Amino acid sequence: MEFCMRLNFLACAALALLGCAPPHVLAPGQLAINYIEISPRIATSGTPTRAQFEPIAQAGYQVVINLAPPDAMGSHADEAALVARHGMRYHNVPVNFAHPTADDYAQFAALMHQHRAERVLVHCQVNMRASSFVFLYRVLELGEDPDRVFDAVLRVWQPSAQWRAFIRDTLAARRARLPMALEQ
Repeated sequence: MEFCMRLNFLACAALALLGCAPPHVLAPGQLAINYIEISPRIATSGTPTRAQFEPIAQAGYQVVINLAPPDAMGSHADEAALVARHGMRYHNVPVNFAHPTADDYAQFAALMHQHRAERVLVHCQVNMRASSFVFLYRVLELGEDPDRVFDAVLRVWQPSAQWRAFIRDTLAARRARLPMALEQ
């Protein structure tokens, strides 16, 4: 994985030097922690720094969905205003890391549906909540293959026992297939 990240960095740097980088690609150093571009429309990350919201807006993001509670370590008390100042819309779905719920996911999925035609950055503290919720959204709402899309979660973390149970229960409630990585 380290090799792939370095290769991706070198490819982006080479394209940027040649003036060929697509306008939505953020340069290294502008990325929030654990930034993963899922598709041209959706990305996940940890909490951006205050300075990173400007390049995020310049990259074409129109909506920021924060899944961390407002009092989470590293949060910005004025994040809604900070995001609005850069012309983006902001939503907070405060997911308790120790106890994610089906209601949390339903609220998140409704927001993703509401903004389905816009470029959305989903973040939390370090991209654990965000990667897991976006995985569920991709499988349950977009019909993507669970084995293929679970890789984005594994790029960030190995979900803990309560998160594995939450993912399993959420998929089972909709009769969706588990990714092989969670079948043990």
